[in-house]
Amino acid sequence: MSKVVRTARGEMVNFDAIIIKQQLAKAPMNIEVARRKQFIDSKEGKPRGQQLEAVEPSKVEPIIEAPVEAPVEVKAKEKGTK
Repeated sequence: MSKVVRTARGEMVNFDAIIIKQQLAKAPMNIEVARRKQFIDSKEGKPRGQQLEAVEPSKVEPIIEAPVEAPVEVKAKEKGTK
């Protein structure tokens, strides 16, 4: 009997199916699958599993802005006179 459990979200999870899929993934590739994988990798341009090298971020000087004063009209409105 398979282990089918309902998650908190209400989705059904079959643990036996997950175990079978993991076993299939771990099984060694046969010759036909290996050829197909090699063909696909040659078309993609880079082999699977190969990661790109990390690039250091460029050093950028922080932009320091000078404080900007409010226009004369705004200052007058704040004081209550015009």
